[in-house]
Amino acid sequence: MLLPALARAKCKARQTACINNLRQLSTAAFMYQQDSGSAINYGNVDYLWMETLIQHYAQANAVRLCASASEPLKPLRTLGTAA
Repeated sequence: MLLPALARAKCKARQTACINNLRQLSTAAFMYQQDSGSAINYGNVDYLWMETLIQHYAQANAVRLCASASEPLKPLRTLGTAA
């Protein structure tokens, strides 16, 4: 009887971590806009917007996937290298 309650609590904790990750990413995007005076270019297909955040705010890479993501964290391609 206790195990389902623990599983629900663990799931809720992961959901909370995901919400906090999204909040941190949106804060980083806002900080970028304030620091640079322009918004991130989301339409540039040759350069991922997340790379812009990581370049200016290194911790953005640590929160780019939720804790409950089924795939492991894969490194983003870096400038000048193939994906």
